Amino acid sequence: STFDAAMFWLGTEYLVAECWFGPTVAVLQNGVRKGQGGVAQGLFTLTGAIGNLAPSLLGIIYSRQIADDVATVSGSGSEVLS
Repeated sequence: STFDAAMFWLGTEYLVAECWFGPTVAVLQNGVRKGQGGVAQGLFTLTGAIGNLAPSLLGIIYSRQIADDVATVSGSGSEVLS
């Protein structure tokens, strides 16, 4: 049925979409000193969590209609830094 085919391809997509994680963690662990693997993994996970929160935070900003103020401030900040 169409539903069964959709579930099959959804499962395939999940499998393929997560194939990057193992090699990425292996490279991360290999790139740091032996005693710093936990810190590196923690920071990697934290940056992922922050990245996952970004769409929600942008939605809150836009819903409060302060996006123009934020864009103005961040634009001015990037001009100062460059």
